[in-house]
Amino acid sequence: MADPESRMRELRELQEKVMRERRNTELRHEAARYLEGRIKRDPTAGPNHHNLAQILGELGNSDAALKRLQFAALANPENLGVRNDLALAVFKRGRAHYERALKEFKYILRLDETNFLAHKNIAAVYASKGRYEDALIHAREAVKLRPNDAAAHRNLAQVLDVKGNSREAVVHNRKAIALGPGRFGTYDAADAEAYRRVAVQRAGRGETQIGHAHEHYDAYRALARKPFVLPDSERTVELLVKAKQDL
Repeated sequence: MADPESRMRELRELQEKVMRERRNTELRHEAARYLEGRIKRDPTAGPNHHNLAQILGELGNSDAALKRLQFAALANPENLGVRNDLALAVFKRGRAHYERALKEFKYILRLDETNFLAHKNIAAVYASKGRYEDALIHAREAVKLRPNDAAAHRNLAQVLDVKGNSREAVVHNRKAIALGPGRFGTYDAADAEAYRRVAVQRAGRGETQIGHAHEHYDAYRALARKPFVLPDSERTVELLVKAKQDL
């Protein structure tokens, strides 16, 4: 059981977090009103629609954000950043919209066949549709285009795992770990999940005798602040160092 001083510290940290989130929300509303004013003066300015879409998305208004992205894409149809954000917004609306999202991402590739984000996101759409062979092609291309991107390695590892290639999946999950924020003791949900996947995949392959599977799982629990490890940064870093000894 936590001592009174620890409980008070946790309470203060929670209060500070709530206040920061409240200030950030107020600031986003102010920024949204500012951008809406600029759009009234010039409705054809695509960057204002794009920036407003991002803020509306952060505020949880996905319908309005999508509308602004559509305006931004109409204003500048060859802006690949806008097209990517529009396609992602469509993709996040669910299975019924996957084909439209795929069409948007493929439009990006027609303009730039080496576009990293398009390949990575097309792989995600195909995987969501169960088209894993197609997903694998684009996931491999994304890693080829951006070999130091942790997310690209994580995505490729997930497709490989579904395809039954656990050996190569472990290789790419380990690369994701080596490149991800966990190496600094910083928590990121997807990065922590990569540690868990490495542990589970290695255990599934019977690779527990040298301890690496257990150490990767302990590192995952440390990053995710699970109960049986101490939630201080020194302990987290210690576990991460052990987990990376064979990377």
